Amino acid sequence: MNLLTIHPDYIWNLDEKPLMPDFITGSYRVDGTRIPRTSGARSASWSLLFWLSASGKTIPPLCIFPEPIRCQMAEITATLSQQRTGFRTAVEPNGYMNSKLFENELYEALPLIRRTMKMSAHQCGLLIFDNHKSHVGRKVESICRWFGFHVLTIPSHLSILIQPLDNHFN
Repeated sequence: MNLLTIHPDYIWNLDEKPLMPDFITGSYRVDGTRIPRTSGARSASWSLLFWLSASGKTIPPLCIFPEPIRCQMAEITATLSQQRTGFRTAVEPNGYMNSKLFENELYEALPLIRRTMKMSAHQCGLLIFDNHKSHVGRKVESICRWFGFHVLTIPSHLSILIQPLDNHFN
């Protein structure tokens, strides 16, 4: 694969960002500005997984909720559907990505991406993501190859410097 000849529609970056709504216990106002009050408890989080192509295309993000919120998932999903956000949802014990969820996300997202790319059967795409332990493994590589993608991983702790989504969303 010659990286210099890949069309920007065929290059995709994915990255997840933790959100910490469990820190927020309310808010107060200072000079008209809402300031969130935080609890300091760091037990669970929510995460968003974003997908972005080099040409600026996106697919709906995946929102990963922590297990304690499972009882509210029907209401959350209905609200997101009514707002036509396109958000997809998942529940994990602590609200963070894990290997099984990442594999499932690839099975769901890669067909969507291939449809946006209008690739022929012999063309390949390129996925760029950090090498967090939930992102690497033979099964991940096999899934990506099955859908016609090569994988480029970058060091997790350097992604803030070189990963496109880290530079855009942080």
